[in-house]
Amino acid sequence: GCAMLTPEERDLLTDIQDRLLELYVQREHVNRTADWAQLPAVNREIAVVEAQREELRRWEMAGTA
Repeated sequence: GCAMLTPEERDLLTDIQDRLLELYVQREHVNRTADWAQLPAVNREIAVVEAQREELRRWEMAGTA
């Protein structure tokens, strides 16, 4: 079945993907500049945003059941 997300949820998912992309770029920059003080905060935020994405994916799957 196809995704059963509402338009709002789809927008949210898009926002989450965009945010993750920004965070990955930021982490890449932290690694390149060896700015290790920033790394825990970036990794924490990535974990939070990835968790949000997983949550939306669960709703998506639940909607297809």
